[in-house]
Order: sequence, then structure tokens, then C-alpha cells
Amino acid sequence: MHTFLKSVALFLAVNLLLLFVFRFSSAESWEKIAEKGFHDPSNDYAWSMETFQGHIYVGTLNPMKGGQIWRSGSGEPDTWERVYRSFPLVNIGIRYLYNDNDQALYACTLNGRGAQILRTTHKPRSKGINI
Repeated sequence: MHTFLKSVALFLAVNLLLLFVFRFSSAESWEKIAEKGFHDPSNDYAWSMETFQGHIYVGTLNPMKGGQIWRSGSGEPDTWERVYRSFPLVNIGIRYLYNDNDQALYACTLNGRGAQILRTTHKPRSKGINI
């Protein structure tokens, strides 16, 4: 019985150590590139993500101000710009983004009056272009 308890204790110790090492070592490889809802706390969370024509796009859930789409050419901190904002209570979130071979980017929305699908085919030209 004493050997059994030692084996269980060793098993638990090794697994806890592995869990500790895995948890903290994997967290060190992640870098925060956007925070606080892209500096808008009413963006509850990033709900979708896709690449399109060399940019990264992120769709948000924002029940207060309406869903938003943000993009970055590099994904680096402070390079994100909002390219779409819905009216409040219309499309409250951008649920899914789909890249059609870099010919068009589609955005599927959460909308209380029936889902909508948005599309852009334009290459980004400057800040503030709406999709």
C-alpha cells in the first residue's frame, strides 16, 4: 500500500509540474496586439477574423454601438483601423468573415431583424473606408 501511495504522489507531482510548465511556457509565446476592444470597451469581444488582400480583418460583437470591422496591414499593436461600423441595434456583431480568393470579403452579421451579409471587393486605399 505504501508503494501505491508513493506512485500516486509521484504521478500527481509530475502532472502538476507538467501543467505548470505548459501553462506558463505557452503563454510566453503570445503577444497582445489589440486590447480593450480596440480601445472601445463596448466591443465585447473579437468574434471573427480573416485575411483579405494582405490585411487582417477582425469583426466584433458590440451590442451598444453596433458591430465593427477592424483591419491591420501588419497585425502589430496600434496599426488597427476601423473600416466598418453598423448602426446601433442593427447589426450588433460580425459573426463570420469569409475571404473568396482575395476577390471579395464577406461579413455575416448578427441582426435582430434577420441576418445580413455584407461584401467588399475593394483594396484598402485609406483610413475610414467603409465596407
